[in-house]
Amino acid sequence: TQSTWEEGERQASRAATGMNDQSSRSHTIFRVSVESKLRSVEEDDLVPETALQSELNLVDLAGSECAAQTLTEGQSRREGQCINQSLLALSSVIEKLSSQSSSAKRTFINYRDSVLTRMLQNALGGNSKTAIICNVTPAAAHHMQTLSTLNFAARAKKIRTIPKLNEVADDRTQLKKYKRQIADLQQRVEAAEASVASARTEERDGAQEQIRRLEEERNEMVQ
Repeated sequence: TQSTWEEGERQASRAATGMNDQSSRSHTIFRVSVESKLRSVEEDDLVPETALQSELNLVDLAGSECAAQTLTEGQSRREGQCINQSLLALSSVIEKLSSQSSSAKRTFINYRDSVLTRMLQNALGGNSKTAIICNVTPAAAHHMQTLSTLNFAARAKKIRTIPKLNEVADDRTQLKKYKRQIADLQQRVEAAEASVASARTEERDGAQEQIRRLEEERNEMVQ
């Protein structure tokens, strides 16, 4: 994991602009996929239980840029335009998700408007726990960017997510699981049948006892 992180750091695109010496020229996403399995012993055979899968996404978003302030040209300006376009798509998704969370009406959310939103669909779509850190500057010259960032954060806070366990199982594990469920159901059926049979036996014994008492009363009356 550490080596992959370091390789990503080496390949991160940065360049000097009119705003700072080390400006990110792209977004950075570090994704870790985790799979956890338990094993149980059945009939002297190790059987893998259902696996739990999860993903950890660490995202470093490049900041929005104003060409008049960054003084970029050529490739750097085109990179800034791509950054702004992807941030706009992300902001649109966040806005729709926040509106959907505050009302019962479901709206279509196009995650495919940007590679960024498509990659973060699982992290934004509900089955996740998400934390967002927004950086702003107190400088009066950048008050519009600061206001835009704060509005973005306010919309993101309205999103309601409901994380769930992601269970994955191969055919063999599923077959073992179904066999256990069938065996459990069979035991419950047999227990229910035994209970019914016992109840019928008690009813039959009770009826025979009542008949015997009636016969004894009749015999006494006859005598």
